[in-house]
Formats: sequence, structure tokens, C-alpha cells
Amino acid sequence: MDNLRREEEIIRDLKSKLYNCELELDGVKSLNESLTKKVTLMTNNEIEITHLKAENSRLRDECVKSYQEKEDCMSLNYTLSEQIKDLQEEVNALKMRRNTGFEELVKHPCTCDSCNTTITGIRYKCGHCADFDLCSLCIGTYHDYNHVFLKIRHPVHIDSRVVLLSPFRYYPGGSVHNSVYCDICGKSPICGIRYKCGNCRDFDVCGKCEVSISKLHDESHIFIKLNRPVYPDVGFENTPLLPNFIPII
Repeated sequence: MDNLRREEEIIRDLKSKLYNCELELDGVKSLNESLTKKVTLMTNNEIEITHLKAENSRLRDECVKSYQEKEDCMSLNYTLSEQIKDLQEEVNALKMRRNTGFEELVKHPCTCDSCNTTITGIRYKCGHCADFDLCSLCIGTYHDYNHVFLKIRHPVHIDSRVVLLSPFRYYPGGSVHNSVYCDICGKSPICGIRYKCGNCRDFDVCGKCEVSISKLHDESHIFIKLNRPVYPDVGFENTPLLPNFIPII
């Protein structure tokens, strides 16, 4: 009888342990289902995040493209405005000369590398090429985007074998010349095209004042046309960038 009782007790203990194991198993199954749902939710969230990142990248690329198109349009607008100013200046000069009995525009000792005609009126010489010149009608034609031109009103002797300017470093995008003001009207900062005197230590004018610069500044000085903001590297702001050229009489 004692053996029978012990066996019955063992059986009851085993049933109790089995019941507890079943409860633990149910708890594990429930926890597993909960974790599975969370993993599925996290996976869906990761997929959604991936899609959002792709959409954000696409929108950013579109913004960059739109901004570049805007910059290109602004650059073209400034170029056309400059051409109009130059043509108007030459027309006014021609009228003045006709009124005084002198009809011939000033001629420069070079030809335009675009239309291959002798340059009269205003000569644009590339400061980063040894021998590249454009007339006022061709200044908008294609040339290296990082090169700048000298705006020359009066004929001067320039050695065509010499590159006059070292390469410039430009700020990315934009047309606002921060910390640079016009020494004529005081506009600050200069927006659009900045004209820097190549023969002065520090003299800049805006596009509006440059039209009548011959009356406001030394006529023998030559201005550098800057379409984009330039990094103020050592020697750029406080040193004349050009030599004094000998005028052709």
C-alpha cells in the first residue's frame, strides 16, 4: 500500500509539472506571437522608411535641378543685361562722336575669336587664356565657365603670350558677392555682376555704376568682370591683379 501511495503522489506531481509546463508553453506561444507582430510591424516600418528616403532623395534632386535651372536663367539674364548695357554705351558713344564730327569707333589691335572681326568699341579679353578675345556682340557666346573677362574700353598693348590672371576659386551657386560693396553708390552686397578694378588694391563697382565708370574712375584702369562670388584668397582683395598696360595712341 505504501508503494501504491508513493506512485500516486509521483503521478500527481508529474501531472502538476505537466500542467505548469503547458501553462509556460502557452505563455511562450503568446509571447512569440506578440514578437512576430512587432517584427512584422518593424519590417513594414523599415519598408516605409526606405520608400520615404527614396522619395526624399527624388525631391532633393528635383530641388537641386530647379535651383540650377534658376541659376542658369539668372546667369543668362545678367549676360543679356550686360550685352544691352554695352550696346547702349556704344550707341551713345557713336552718337556723341557723330555730333562732334568723329564717327569712327575706337579699334583694338585684335580680332574677336568668335566672329573673327576686328574688335571695335569694347574689347573683352579672357584673363585666364593667353590669347582669347571677344567683341561686345559675342561676349555671351560659350567659353570656359570658370574664366573671367577683362572689360577694355581703350586700346592697350597686351602681350598675347601671357596669361594675366591666376585661377579663381568660386563659391558654389548664387550671385551675391557677400562682404563686397560698390565704391560708387555704396550698394552692399553687390548682386549680379561685380566689376573689380584690376589696377587698384580694393575698388569694386556694381553693374549699374560700371556703365558710367569712365567718368568716375581712372580711364586707364581695366575692370575684371566677375559673374560669380569669388573666395577672397590671399592677395585677391588687397593687391592689384593686373599690371599697368601701355595705351595705344
